[in-house]
Amino acid sequence: MNHVNLSALFEDLQEELKGSLSVSRKHVVHSTLKGDGSELRWKETLQKYLPLRYQTERACVVDCKGQVSDQLDLVIFDRQYCPFLLNHNGLMYVPRESVYATFEVKQNLDARNYGDAVKKAESVRRLACSSTTIYDRGVARAPRASFQPLSGLLCLSGLESNLADWLKERDKASGRLDLGCCVEGGAWDWDLKDPEEESDEPVEVLDTAAKDKALAYFLLRLLHRLQRLGTVPAINLKEYEKALT
Repeated sequence: MNHVNLSALFEDLQEELKGSLSVSRKHVVHSTLKGDGSELRWKETLQKYLPLRYQTERACVVDCKGQVSDQLDLVIFDRQYCPFLLNHNGLMYVPRESVYATFEVKQNLDARNYGDAVKKAESVRRLACSSTTIYDRGVARAPRASFQPLSGLLCLSGLESNLADWLKERDKASGRLDLGCCVEGGAWDWDLKDPEEESDEPVEVLDTAAKDKALAYFLLRLLHRLQRLGTVPAINLKEYEKALT
């Protein structure tokens, strides 16, 4: 039976992304254009490796009450069950119910960028999320409970210090980002650990990967997290209809 070196394939993918991000940082002088270039590279990577049910865009998230999040660099939402997208003056608005994850894209992993990403994630989590009855082959099923979207940070440059220690400090000082990738510094995921006793609740434990495995680790952990979330709740369109009255 033939075999392929998966580790080598993932390493080539990481070097490709690292190269394109480095070119943008080196040759694009304007900070806004530099950021746009980085967002595009990450968006292309996610769109290429995530299943087709997921779509990734720069957007704001809106709820049925008209409340809007901060502008987010990348929003991963449900392509199939997102009933509408609003586009106003080039800015996309995605309904809260359709969102799986949000990410900020920065050049460097530092305290300021980490804190900004936490605040933007919180601007999504405070939004209202409707849900309604699901019809499966004509059979009505109870509405699914909403879940909090995943949050994270994607960047190129890493840290001189230990990534795990630094993330734990940031977690205490600023709040939690569920997972992220720093191509030159490593990747992380606050993953659920099964309880030792049946009566215990699962706890989140920080897991990290070295920089040479960062991108592969991040993509696989993101896919795992999305699998665990399942499908977004059915949006209650009547709640949005109230805006017409």
